Amino acid sequence: MVRDKLIEIVLRQAGQRQDDTDFELQLRDELLSIQYDLEHMNLCPWFLDSDETLLQTPNDGTRLVAPPSGFLCMIPDQPLYYVDADGYTHELLKHNYSYNVKHHGGYGKPVAYTENGGGFLIFPIPDQVYNLSLIYSKADQVLNSNIENNWLKYARDLLEARLVMKAVTNYTQDSSQVRIAPADVQRALQRLMAETEAKREINADLAIGDYNGS
Repeated sequence: MVRDKLIEIVLRQAGQRQDDTDFELQLRDELLSIQYDLEHMNLCPWFLDSDETLLQTPNDGTRLVAPPSGFLCMIPDQPLYYVDADGYTHELLKHNYSYNVKHHGGYGKPVAYTENGGGFLIFPIPDQVYNLSLIYSKADQVLNSNIENNWLKYARDLLEARLVMKAVTNYTQDSSQVRIAPADVQRALQRLMAETEAKREINADLAIGDYNGS
């Protein structure tokens, strides 16, 4: 479903004319805000999982690796990896800064990291350029044109419920809809979280099967 079709549906639910241009423009702006809010709630929905992404450590006596493009959050059970010269991956241990400074000081190949404002502090300090690999939750294409992005494709019910709640709370102030709108949002959110958990479990089982050669 494309953006403007969703707006049309919400206009009907809010009891507004579909030729109400001002209200439609307001809903478009609200939809941008809703997507931004959802992406910064650390939901990490399955459909925002990035492809495997390669990063490189610095080689200037520092340890900070900047986050990749569109980085939102680390995916649960998807750690940061060091990729050796033969292409083998080695999971880096995640600890807080104080622990890593105490236990992984000096210089050498990466063995641990600390998240730092979206980036990664690598321990020990890299003594050369090293390749890192991760899969992360990546910001989706913004709905500033009449497109279908992954939110509309896989979580339309959540966008619709949030947009209806915005419309009836801030604009139409329909008391009956104001009462039921939060429950609709919660149902859609719970569905997405359950679906994400189920898909991650399936992927984990497949990975174990590959590892065991089955």
